[in-house]
Amino acid sequence: MLRILVADDAPIVRAGLKLLLETHEGWSVCGEAGDGEDAVQKAFALNPDVVLLDVAMPNLNGIDAAEIIKKYLPAATIYFVTQYDSLEMARATAEVGAPRLHREGSYTYRPSASDRSDCRLPAR
Repeated sequence: MLRILVADDAPIVRAGLKLLLETHEGWSVCGEAGDGEDAVQKAFALNPDVVLLDVAMPNLNGIDAAEIIKKYLPAATIYFVTQYDSLEMARATAEVGAPRLHREGSYTYRPSASDRSDCRLPAR
């Protein structure tokens, strides 16, 4: 069973993500967090396989939360979701080792394995 922690400050987004994720056989949302500090605390308590983080959350943003989580739970895979369209944000998420930045309703940014500094977003 793949255990997923979902962190987003919008309750309706968390509920929608949970509903979507749990339609996949073998996936389970083991916890939810409404801000970055809560995401870190729940990650430590639940030890999820995957942490899905909103980039912009109160108390601690998703990028800073990811850095803390990765430091103490290096096996956890981090994914980000965001409503913002920013190359700088794509670079920042790549720097903390996230394999993908998902922009809600738009694109998936995938950093190059050979050169994470080559951050080009697909055309819309």
